[in-house]
Amino acid sequence: MNTIESRIEYGKALDSMGFNYHNIIRYKRYQHNQVSSEKISTKQLDWYMKNLLKRKEVSMAWACIEPDIDPYTKKHLGSTHVHFAYNSILDLSLLQLSKFMRINRVFLRESRPLDFSMGYFTKHTGKNLLYHNLYA
Repeated sequence: MNTIESRIEYGKALDSMGFNYHNIIRYKRYQHNQVSSEKISTKQLDWYMKNLLKRKEVSMAWACIEPDIDPYTKKHLGSTHVHFAYNSILDLSLLQLSKFMRINRVFLRESRPLDFSMGYFTKHTGKNLLYHNLYA
């Protein structure tokens, strides 16, 4: 099976699991009027997701660490961000989500419903992911 077919099959499998929301984690550090992103470690990501799953409102999650890549040179910038999808019976606010995950709210982007999840998953599994995991 080639890479594209594998990506599509993986996307279909994730799509069938019933994820209904997605978000992004991006660390930002402010120093001397400059903003720089930092790396998110696999250990830290696992900790966030396990905290999220401790809540009865959330039944499962999938997350991937993606490198930040310069759109012009296509070079890795040295920083990373996380895309994650989760299944929740509630539409969680950023405050609720940050409390559940035990993460600073400024690191979370806007949670959005996951309408076309097959496209979402194949888009992210097709990139040079540094790490991905399913949490249940």
